[in-house]
Order: sequence, then C-alpha cells, then structure tokens
Amino acid sequence: MSQSVRLVRESFDAPSVAVIQAVSSREDVDESELPALQGTIDTDALDALFTNWPDQSSQLDRHVRFQYCGYTIFVHSDGYVTTETV
Repeated sequence: MSQSVRLVRESFDAPSVAVIQAVSSREDVDESELPALQGTIDTDALDALFTNWPDQSSQLDRHVRFQYCGYTIFVHSDGYVTTETV
C-alpha cells in the first residue's frame, strides 16, 4: 500500500532542494545522509523547469515525476512536492 505526503514549499529554495528536504523529513534523517539527487535527475534542469516556482497563478498543474530513495516524487508547479512510497 502506498502512502502519499504532500508538502508545500515554505521558502525560496529551488525545487531540487525542496525534494531533498521532503525526503529527509519522510525518512527522519539529515539531508546529508541521502544519496546525491544528481545521480537520479538533472537538478539544474529540474530547477530550470520551475523558474517561477511556486506558480500559483497558473491554471495548469505542471509537474515532474521521478523515483528517488524508494519514493515516487512529484514536483508540482504550484510549489508542492509530493512523495509517495513505492
């Protein structure tokens, strides 16, 4: 059974930083204990896709989905990061 947790970004951190924060929170570990996100996804490209992140004025929910540390990660254009257990 999968569990989904949706976290809203509360600072001006880049999407790639928010992913690390979300997963470290779910795993209850320090961010430095996680594997490098760059080994999973091009973090520069991820951050470039959401240059106006969060974009809550848009009518469309743009998102990127990928696997990281046993989770399916969704980065949404409205500033949310969703982690689902696989």
